[in-house]
Amino acid sequence: MRLPRRQRGIALLVAIIMFALATTVAAAITYNKAMASRRAAA
Repeated sequence: MRLPRRQRGIALLVAIIMFALATTVAAAITYNKAMASRRAAA
């Protein structure tokens, strides 16, 4: 299936945005867990 150049660009952009969103969510979860364990240790 050959996508036109414009659609390929949009698909790439959507993939990058989704990857960035997933990375942000993962970082937020990790940060919250680290803060929770710090509070428990304090």
